[in-house]
Amino acid sequence: YYRYELGPREGGFQATTSKAACLEDLRDFSSRPWESLWNGLTMPTLLLRCRAGMGGTWVVDEAIGPALAKVAPRLSLVEVDSNHFTVMVDPAAAVAIAAHLGQRG
Repeated sequence: YYRYELGPREGGFQATTSKAACLEDLRDFSSRPWESLWNGLTMPTLLLRCRAGMGGTWVVDEAIGPALAKVAPRLSLVEVDSNHFTVMVDPAAAVAIAAHLGQRG
């Protein structure tokens, strides 16, 4: 399911993602005061949190969901037993997304 991410190389394939771009995103992500932006989530919002970390860390830490829900009352928090990559094919994630998109208002 990541065929788009692969590029040819001698003897096989390799990832086409730029390491420099990933490192830039990581620096940007860790330097932002995300909590100060949470109150802007006034619309129905789905936080799909993956319980299976990657390399001993998570994209969304366990404490984030409850803290975010306090300032974003229209937040739906759904946790799935996937990681950052496998969530794309997780049936529970698909059900949560479909349910969220079916909401009105």
